Amino acid sequence: MLSMLAANLIGAVLVFAFVRYGVPIQESDAIVADRVRNFAIFGVYLAFAGAVSLTAAAMMLKSVIRWRLRGGPPTRSEQMAALHAPLRQAIVHLVLWILGGIIFVFLTITEMPGLAIAVIVTVCMAATTTFGFTYMLGERILRPVAAQALSEGEFDRTMAPGVGTRLAMTWGLGTLMPVAGIILLCSTQLTTDLEFSPDSLAWAILLISIMAIVQAFALSMLTATQISDPIRQLRRAIERVQRGATDVRVEVFDGSEIGRLQVGFNRMMKESDERRLLRELFGQHVGEDVARRALKFGTELGGETRFVAVLFVDMVGS
Repeated sequence: MLSMLAANLIGAVLVFAFVRYGVPIQESDAIVADRVRNFAIFGVYLAFAGAVSLTAAAMMLKSVIRWRLRGGPPTRSEQMAALHAPLRQAIVHLVLWILGGIIFVFLTITEMPGLAIAVIVTVCMAATTTFGFTYMLGERILRPVAAQALSEGEFDRTMAPGVGTRLAMTWGLGTLMPVAGIILLCSTQLTTDLEFSPDSLAWAILLISIMAIVQAFALSMLTATQISDPIRQLRRAIERVQRGATDVRVEVFDGSEIGRLQVGFNRMMKESDERRLLRELFGQHVGEDVARRALKFGTELGGETRFVAVLFVDMVGS
């Protein structure tokens, strides 16, 4: 959870810096005109948000920690708490972003309405991007806990977004949001009375583009590992089966299509072990040849009619 908190902290610093230096509005200088007041508010709110985030994380993971200390299979509520912790924590961060944005809007809306609108747009885009990033990062961090919860509890395919949803989220957060910001800047320049200087507009687009490259790469890596890691695990498990191993199982990471594939592999191996055990027991009771013939041609109830001949030879009087 500290990694999720650090991601939000970096995002907040980047937003503050972008509003100060990147927004092509002359009024943006005023956001740090009173450096002591604004930096004090910024620092106090970061400390408050960090405390709220850590407290919420501790409350959300309380049942999970209790289950891990107790051992054994989790209850339904404990399993749901383990699997939904990343989403719930990301929602807490989203609420804190919205609250912080409202505070900065109130600081600027009375004397700087143009800057207030820029703050609203910037914070909304940053909050949405950070929400998705922290959710995916939280899933990555809590993957071992989620795998244990799914392996020892009942599998539910509705507990995680599918592969298509993850890819769409990566595209939306890594590409759509930054491009929408650039489109908004250009549309404002072309359709409103606000006229940005060429240098300020170029700097704003350059900063957004750099952030888009970085966040698209980070999101793509997170999504790639969420897909490639379980597939790599399945490939290694299949190779072990090909080498003759029978007690092969894989961890179930989530409830997506890949999680269902992992569940199907485990179920297939379990049924294979049961058939092998039945074959061995059958062969011990009726003989290998009879067992092999029964497995090859099948069996049926009712028996079969056969004509046989018996020849007796009396050797006593010969």
